Amino acid sequence: MSRSGDINTPVALLALAFVVIYIAVMAYRARGGSRRRRKRDR
Repeated sequence: MSRSGDINTPVALLALAFVVIYIAVMAYRARGGSRRRRKRDR
């Protein structure tokens, strides 16, 4: 019964995908130069 591994795999994949998307969005926003446009966004 590999219950821990079965649950760990999708969670790790989801976390990895989330981190990758987050970094990509941050890089895209930084290159776009929209931080001057929305300075109070976040």
